[in-house]
Amino acid sequence: MARDFANLSWKQLAFKELAEMARWRILAGDAYKLKDIDLILGLGSLRSTVKLGLRSLSHGQPGTQWLLKAALAFGWVAFLCLLNVAIALLGLTYSLDTADNFGMRPGMVSIPNLKHFYPNNDTANFAAITSDGGDLSTESFMANLYGITSFSYKKGNVSDDIPQSEYWLEQYNNGSWKYHFHDLDYYGGLNVRTNRFITTNQTCSSYKIMNITSDMETFWYFDPATNKYYDETLQELLANFTTYALRPAYDCDRCRSVYAVQLTSAAQNWNNNTEGDIGYFFTCDVEVSPIFNAKLDNHILSDRQARIAAGAIANRGWVDGNGWSYFHYRDSVGAGSYIFGNSTAMESLLSQFAVGVIAALDQLNPRDFVFDSDRPFQGNKLNVIWWAFYSLLGCLLGAQIIFSIIALWFSNSVVVKDGSYISVARLLRPALDTLGGYGTIATGDEISRTFKSKLVYGTRMTEDGLTHLDLNVDIYPSTRFPDGWYN
Repeated sequence: MARDFANLSWKQLAFKELAEMARWRILAGDAYKLKDIDLILGLGSLRSTVKLGLRSLSHGQPGTQWLLKAALAFGWVAFLCLLNVAIALLGLTYSLDTADNFGMRPGMVSIPNLKHFYPNNDTANFAAITSDGGDLSTESFMANLYGITSFSYKKGNVSDDIPQSEYWLEQYNNGSWKYHFHDLDYYGGLNVRTNRFITTNQTCSSYKIMNITSDMETFWYFDPATNKYYDETLQELLANFTTYALRPAYDCDRCRSVYAVQLTSAAQNWNNNTEGDIGYFFTCDVEVSPIFNAKLDNHILSDRQARIAAGAIANRGWVDGNGWSYFHYRDSVGAGSYIFGNSTAMESLLSQFAVGVIAALDQLNPRDFVFDSDRPFQGNKLNVIWWAFYSLLGCLLGAQIIFSIIALWFSNSVVVKDGSYISVARLLRPALDTLGGYGTIATGDEISRTFKSKLVYGTRMTEDGLTHLDLNVDIYPSTRFPDGWYN
């Protein structure tokens, strides 16, 4: 595209023709020595234009016409240099990228099997090692491992420019998280981020723990909404840990209720005289959304799988006698960080874990091949900085139009001769006849030094009433040639 412009000559861009048109008006406006005429006739060349500017400086004094000619010559050279810079910059407004650039076309793709959380991808023995329809099974334990694995994933904001081939967790401004599924052209092959995504809805309430028994099973917390104290009994609570507890009952199809207890070291030997905070108690509800933009049945995440993901942070795969499941995280790990009763931070953490479960499922679960989908493929991507491209192209075209109008107006009052060597030689013949038979191998500079007179490009009337073009010593400068017939 832009490289084609860079390969254009001045003639193709018309600026050489503009200079060759203007030279005849310049020759008609004053008397010049033969060397100056030689340089003016070569205005289509940068070299001749620079030489003319330097020679003009040696001719005149400040304020004279020759200094103006020098300024115009150097100004024209500067403009042509600027023009070439603009053409070069035009080539920088686009680029071809090959890495991490994907397109989509109809075809067969590999998508994750969303029906189960497969332990170690062992699909052959899956039925034997999972319980019949139970949420708290080996499958649920795998969901917990998936969630822990997702803490190593890259994270960003939903407004970020996410690489198409990388697995990212994206966060909304309200703290919720989002994940886009990936399709592969074959298992283990090229993968690309799709427009299918999943997110969560979650709410948490935080309460300050005011007292706890010595066995750290029963604690009392204060609810500022009711201005009352309440007690709760949970097993397996540990100091300097965050304990997540999954209630056996759930209130909706795709959500679970999760308790979280964060205890400090003060809880180990607590009494009413002990200084410091015991910790905080959180009650949360986590709901996993359906998959948005799902087009096929294979894209659907069932309610059962959504419930497992929603409660996976507290699910170690087995339950106590009352149907509760507990999971402990030390305060040095992500899911166990002490957050000082910040309910918003707990909501974001539970959302990240649940969405991370689905993200790891998308990456690690066995995959199925489906037809009638959009298959990713890698190719070359043309990146164009359109505003810069159109600005430079507009400037080039605008400059060409403006200078064309100026050159036509400037040169229209004289006869613009053909620029061929034969035509120019015919015009110079009368003036050079004074050399006689000498100078046939002389250089232009040698001939110029021999011919001392100044010449003017102009017209004279012939006896038959025709106008005759000439370049000679006995013609007066005129910037407008007469109308009529020319011989």
